[in-house]
Amino acid sequence: IAFDQPMALRGKLVKGLKWKFENGKLTSTEAKANLEAFTGFYSGATGDKDRIGWFSIGINPKADFIGYFTDGLVLGAVSVGVGSNKDLGGNNDTTFAHSQTMSKPTVEVDGTTILADGKLKI
Repeated sequence: IAFDQPMALRGKLVKGLKWKFENGKLTSTEAKANLEAFTGFYSGATGDKDRIGWFSIGINPKADFIGYFTDGLVLGAVSVGVGSNKDLGGNNDTTFAHSQTMSKPTVEVDGTTILADGKLKI
């Protein structure tokens, strides 16, 4: 997963963050700038920090600004989180949680495209 939106963490702007998952677990991270802001936060955590915590697709056509706390609401935006999800009814037990948002993703489920470049197809 490659995130197109930068994220401020620990006083630095993490740009071009990429996550690789295998079997539902985060196995590698990289970034174009300031990866240490994420890895410093991540490496000190314990528990299920490497598990996918949530995945959401924004459906609000009136929300149109990506880059603040409403990212996950914007129509066609996708947010992916790792770590704790107990607040959502999940089972991930960890001291860590982080999410990032993509503004114009393509998402396929079982061979069916449900988002193409951030536009709903269903």
